[in-house]
Amino acid sequence: FITYKPNQRNTSSRDQNRNFHLVINIFFSFYNPYFLKFPSNISANNSSSIHFQSYRNRSLIYNETDGDGWCFMAYCSAECENGETWNSGNCTIKTCVNGSTTSNPVPCAPAKPPVCENGRPPVKVYDESGCCFQYQCQCECYGWGDPHIVTFDGTYYSFQENCTYVLVKEINPVYNFKVLIDNVYCGAQDGVSCPHSLIVQYNSYEVIFVQSIHDTTTVLAYVNKKQIFPAYSNADFLITNSGIQMTMVIPKINAQVMFSGMLFKINLPYSQFHGNTEGHCGTCDNTQKNDCRLPDGRIHPSCSEMAKYWSTPDKNKPYCGPSPTVKPGPLTTKSPATTTTVMCKPKICDFLVFEECHKTFSAEAFHKACKFDVCNMPNPDIACHSFEMYAIVCASSGMCIDWRKATNGTCGCTGPDGMPRMPGETWMSDCLKCECEPDSMSVQCYSPECPPPDNVTCAEEGQVMVTETVNCCPQTKCGTPAQNCNVHKNSTYLSRDGCRSISPVEITSCEGSCVTSSMYSAKASAMMHSCSCCQEMSTSMREMKMKCPNGITVTHSYVYIETCGCYVKECENKN
Repeated sequence: FITYKPNQRNTSSRDQNRNFHLVINIFFSFYNPYFLKFPSNISANNSSSIHFQSYRNRSLIYNETDGDGWCFMAYCSAECENGETWNSGNCTIKTCVNGSTTSNPVPCAPAKPPVCENGRPPVKVYDESGCCFQYQCQCECYGWGDPHIVTFDGTYYSFQENCTYVLVKEINPVYNFKVLIDNVYCGAQDGVSCPHSLIVQYNSYEVIFVQSIHDTTTVLAYVNKKQIFPAYSNADFLITNSGIQMTMVIPKINAQVMFSGMLFKINLPYSQFHGNTEGHCGTCDNTQKNDCRLPDGRIHPSCSEMAKYWSTPDKNKPYCGPSPTVKPGPLTTKSPATTTTVMCKPKICDFLVFEECHKTFSAEAFHKACKFDVCNMPNPDIACHSFEMYAIVCASSGMCIDWRKATNGTCGCTGPDGMPRMPGETWMSDCLKCECEPDSMSVQCYSPECPPPDNVTCAEEGQVMVTETVNCCPQTKCGTPAQNCNVHKNSTYLSRDGCRSISPVEITSCEGSCVTSSMYSAKASAMMHSCSCCQEMSTSMREMKMKCPNGITVTHSYVYIETCGCYVKECENKN
């Protein structure tokens, strides 16, 4: 390489080094003993675009003058400067030794896996070069049910209140990131609560995921109060939807937030949030000693009691008021009230189906949560949330477990016939084709496609056109009115007090006509009347499950008509 400025050879060493190293670095990045691939249109001020082409050994690459009068000349040479080193890519460092090159891997500091207090395996985190890595624990906080929470560092606790609370916020704001949870009472006997919505605040955005219960349970998403329909993305984050589960990914801070109504999970990178989080999810620093951190920085001995101090104002909940004030002085835990406890050992909570996962992740917290829910909630399917959350944790390490079959239908679908069904299963129920929809875990039933009924003309005296069901499709025929009082069935969703049936319910009715006559009797010297009406002759009580807006499932009874007939009654005498 030759670099000089005409009539000004004695320049400062700073300028000479600047130009010399610019060319040297480019040269050795593409060094080859026989051919040199080099930018064919590069200038000293880097203002030209770069196009690569090959040059033979000893050929001239360029001879240019920049705007300051400096001349740049470059030749393709098979020789390198002794001791020069450069990164040749693929995590390899090349060194020039007496005109020859040697290759060695990029040197990396030893990486020793830490022991993570949350029980999760550490992950590899690579540096900017992509060649070297260090192990870091995972900052993962999750909650489910009514609700049960596991902090970033693995502390498990339950908290039953119905205000809005801080799950995660930065102790010292760096990324303007915060996650809130809105709890509502589930209607249980002991006043436990369930998640209703999750609020993610990031920079100028407020993203709300809210549970919606109509025909099925779904999750709606709002960005700055405007509803969006995933998949959705902008310059700052991405939101995806897999049935009832919404996931928000923020690439710049490598954060991930998931919400599916009764479940939530927050993943943060240890390298960016280490020691700088507080709230219900605790401080992510691989120690459980400070998980129960209060807003004033003190550590409470009980996370369940600490949680109430993280309430935040909510205009939709004026009864919650401001966050309670922490009194100065020593922090103590209240002793639980003395009660007579009925032994409750629900068999569904044994978690034996997850035996493969037990070796990697302890099921202790999920077993405790399952037992608490089944023993304190009116509907046994509340246990399904503990199963589903544990399944998500196991799946994060590649263990996909088919757990729903082990619950004997409790965590599957229940069709109109009351029989438990598995995800993806289809069946016929009273002329309805039903399916257990795997994403929403709800029953969808549809009527079969039938041809239009035939046009029938009844010419004989005393006959009328009647409709009957044949192979699940209506057909018309002529018949006598006395034989036309039958049970008619229809499936529909029922609503009561804001709750809605989980699946279509078979509703029955009596339809048709019965013999009614009016004739003169000479013996009685009066009109004689015969009256009968089509009505139910026998009934039974049936039960259905209904999902309510607060997320709980209740059981409701209704009347089902078994048989219909013509009931003879006294006619009203108009005279």
